Amino acid sequence: MPIFASSYQPGSGLRLLAALTKHCQMEADTEDMLDSRSDLYDLRCRVKDLVKEMIATIGVNNYILGNNILDTIKTVNAWEMIESNLFIIDCIIGERDSNEDNQVIVELIGLVLNYSTLNPNTQHIQIYATICGILGELSEWLKANPVFLDPILNFLLNMIANSQKNEELSSCAAQSLQNIIESCASQHLVGNANLVSILIQICCRVDFIKNEEAANNLLQCCAAIISTTIQNQDQLVAQLLTPHLEKLQELVNSKTNSNGSAVYFDRIAAIFRKLRLTQSSLQSQLLIPLVTDQLWPLASIALTGHAATNPQLIERCCRCLRFVIRCFRPSWLLQPIVNQIVPLYQQFPKHSSFLYLGSILVDEFANEQEVAITTGLIQMLNEFSMTTFKLLCDSQLRLHPDTIDDFFRLCTRTLQKCSISFLTNPMLDNILNLTLASIQLDHREANSSVVKFVIELIDIKYSKELIDKLLKERLGQRLVEATINATLFHLPTYLVPDMSDILWSLITWNRMLVKEWLGSTLKAIREQNPTTIMSATPEQLEEFYNNCFNDNEVTDEQKYAPNWDSIDKRPLPGWYDEAKIGIFIHWGVFSVPSFGSEWFWWSWSGTHDKAYNDFMSHNYKPGFTYADFAHQFTAEFYDPNHWAEIFKASGAKYVVLTSKHHEGYTMWPSKTSFNWNSVDIGPNRDLL
Repeated sequence: MPIFASSYQPGSGLRLLAALTKHCQMEADTEDMLDSRSDLYDLRCRVKDLVKEMIATIGVNNYILGNNILDTIKTVNAWEMIESNLFIIDCIIGERDSNEDNQVIVELIGLVLNYSTLNPNTQHIQIYATICGILGELSEWLKANPVFLDPILNFLLNMIANSQKNEELSSCAAQSLQNIIESCASQHLVGNANLVSILIQICCRVDFIKNEEAANNLLQCCAAIISTTIQNQDQLVAQLLTPHLEKLQELVNSKTNSNGSAVYFDRIAAIFRKLRLTQSSLQSQLLIPLVTDQLWPLASIALTGHAATNPQLIERCCRCLRFVIRCFRPSWLLQPIVNQIVPLYQQFPKHSSFLYLGSILVDEFANEQEVAITTGLIQMLNEFSMTTFKLLCDSQLRLHPDTIDDFFRLCTRTLQKCSISFLTNPMLDNILNLTLASIQLDHREANSSVVKFVIELIDIKYSKELIDKLLKERLGQRLVEATINATLFHLPTYLVPDMSDILWSLITWNRMLVKEWLGSTLKAIREQNPTTIMSATPEQLEEFYNNCFNDNEVTDEQKYAPNWDSIDKRPLPGWYDEAKIGIFIHWGVFSVPSFGSEWFWWSWSGTHDKAYNDFMSHNYKPGFTYADFAHQFTAEFYDPNHWAEIFKASGAKYVVLTSKHHEGYTMWPSKTSFNWNSVDIGPNRDLL
């Protein structure tokens, strides 16, 4: 709750918003769009945060009606006044309560879509940019009110097509278009042939959009809609890809404009990033040659020709290949790609993007059952490892955080996909030595990647015998020492929770052994560093040790019996009973249709609820099954660290993620849920 919420009435809030509206006005003689480097732009960013807090108390409809905003748009002759009022709407429209009357929004949409004819005397480019922002903020509202989708999409498409001389306006329109399509595609835009046709026409002429971010947004929009199309999907993809492949070929063959090549690798990456192909499209003889005979040779030439001179192009090219592999899974390119990136990395070890690309190859193609493929990918890891060790031995770790990040991403995925081969790999000891050295690295992404690898390694799900032997004989005590020393002497406080995660994983694995290791580690630290400045006092270290191994915890004899009478006697945990705010997350395959509730499968297939049956018949082809949704559950933007930061900032004291719902799909690689878990199908990663 904002600090002023209890001290003002809605009337005073309306007056404050009116005053802020006036302060946010642009100068009447301004000809161009608002400069993002200007003081007014900075003021607007601050105002946007402020009014979002206020509007919950006032109400969006109350503001629009109370300040006569709609009349202002229709009648005022000063463009700067109209635009500043629209700007405030842009700030608050996304915060609108779903219980508010829709009529105000309906009238607002009618006004902004027809603004050029309603108020022809007050035309200004900034007004249209702000209108685009408002329409983008309505993306969630449009999911519930799809009747307005077509006119809004046509407005934005026309704005993009007719704003060739102003890249900023094109960018605004493209961003809003992307917001709406991502929000509404799976429900309301399935197989929209007209929209696909218009988008492809614009995307084939995307060079007129000088802002590359906007161009890539448009390409992603088009790919997202094509992904919902079943009929002639391969032909649509070919139409979208071909102009960009032709331009890329022209640039690569000319050998004069490597930066231009990077732009087209980015555009192709944008297409494949959002593309979800049907099985028939994956086998299409129209698409396979585009990837095999056109894109890959161009990427190969770019990698070989510019590895020594253009790191930006190498990163863009590898990024493009990552998305192509994720989308298309071209197994026939596995060997050629490995044969090229391994020697290139050996020659140019500062290109860590080769390591990242290697991790994608492992994630998509590694399988313990495919001995030849697994052996080849382990050999790739070993070749990469030797080059990485040499690079990091010759210079300090902190100079190469990207290499640390990408190398341990590769190690984690190799462990996940071919665990036995990884755990018996002769190179493992060297990898573990680098792991212990890298734990102390003060770099968020690199340190996070190392920690993920360590926690994954401790997990006995891969092989209890091998993990026990590894931790007891080669790694465990050294890992405790490295973790504690990093916490006390090297890492900032924001990285300390990651160290506690490692320690907790070890305690969960073998409580008594880790208790012994931790005790000896803390004793040695106190004896060897009596005068050294640490981030904890000896008393705090003692308290920490005692808290880690609290003897008051439940013993084996006190555990509950497997019946409800016994289980119901459990006390509520303090973290649940005492916290005022907590978060429960329902996220899974049912999030793809995003209709009704998380009980989608039961409501559709169990009780045959009419609303769910109608939804499926209107939006999906006959024969579409619930399991088909899993292919679209990609979780590509899932960042648990970012989530944790948001949850912590919200004031929540606990967060509970539903790891398996009623339909049985698990968010971890469960051995009892074969091919129906987040590693085997969908995100292809452990989400827990």
